Amino acid sequence: MTWPISSSKSGRPGSPSAHRSLREVEATFRRLAEFPGTGARYEADDPLFEGIRLSPVSRFKKYVICYRSIEGGIEVLRVLHGARDIPWLVAESLDIPGDEEDRPDEAPDSP
Repeated sequence: MTWPISSSKSGRPGSPSAHRSLREVEATFRRLAEFPGTGARYEADDPLFEGIRLSPVSRFKKYVICYRSIEGGIEVLRVLHGARDIPWLVAESLDIPGDEEDRPDEAPDSP
């Protein structure tokens, strides 16, 4: 799995902090793929959200992995900061139509 290393707050690409967070995200992906039922069920009234789970990133608990179980592992839908509008972004990841006026302000999705 290859992931781009984003810039840190200091603007330096590939900083030690970015590498550390990437390692933790990947470690959490591997753990979830091995034990997909460990994440919290995403509770929603709409049946289109069935099977979706949320799990914090190891050592970066403010970030949440939104995923669902598939044969042989998991499908990661998004990695989000926990303060984001998670219901709206999950719907967007699943291509569920929504009102544009309900769209949250843009902010980075990943650690």
